[in-house]
Amino acid sequence: RDLHYPLRRQRQMCIRDRSQNRVTGTLILRRGEDERYIYFRDGLINMYSEGAGGETPLANLLVKLGVVEKDEMDKALKKRRGRASLSQVLSKMGLAEETQILEAIRTFVNEELYDLFTWEEGGFDFQEGQAVEGVFDPEIAAADLSVEVNEVILEAARRVDEWDRINRHLGSQKDIYALRKEREEEARAAADPATAKVLAFVDGRHTVEAIIRDSGLGRFVVMKVLADLVGKRFLRQLSVAELQKEARAAFHDGRVEDADALLERSLEIEHGNVDVHRMAGAV
Repeated sequence: RDLHYPLRRQRQMCIRDRSQNRVTGTLILRRGEDERYIYFRDGLINMYSEGAGGETPLANLLVKLGVVEKDEMDKALKKRRGRASLSQVLSKMGLAEETQILEAIRTFVNEELYDLFTWEEGGFDFQEGQAVEGVFDPEIAAADLSVEVNEVILEAARRVDEWDRINRHLGSQKDIYALRKEREEEARAAADPATAKVLAFVDGRHTVEAIIRDSGLGRFVVMKVLADLVGKRFLRQLSVAELQKEARAAFHDGRVEDADALLERSLEIEHGNVDVHRMAGAV
């Protein structure tokens, strides 16, 4: 059956119910065209997927987390053949320990699960028994996770409260921020490891979306750090004129999609800007 939940509370109860009853099966969550799959084994979360073809970005995760150097990862990917998993190849090459790989996969799955609690509405159904075929990434299956549902719910609930504060400080993920020159030294001196990593990408060119993608820290951590920095007035948002300048540079470098995204955001801010419309037409 397909039940619709207008409130986060109902979704939380749905997930907790599967845990308390120690069920085995696949919970399918839907929001518009988006689908997410959670496989429960005896009430514990064993696998997660964004649907058929949705692979765990393990290679990028391990590189961004500093576990494996990019050039070494490229070699490992070339050596991967047949049904061998990337985890097996990395272990055989001595590039990453099994515990490091498992921790990266667990971090990825947890972050995705927490993010589901930001969905305001949607529908779900549950299929008992074996996992839905053709949906779950073999890397996640091989990790053989056993994630406690209550731990996920508690952390997700904490983050929901944080999101309200984050959204008061930040706008679109297409926005670009830059350090205020007069406060740059102070901001870097006060930075913890996560903040320092985010600041490395606050260069007046990376969108919020790009920082999330390239830092490996996850959406919540990046946006929390940025919200803190904006709240303390360490950062400023680029103006439409500056976004236009970055769009020109992106177009010149052949990054047409980046240029298009920058111009789209410019028009969201200033819909009637003739220069932006002209540029958008050219792109």
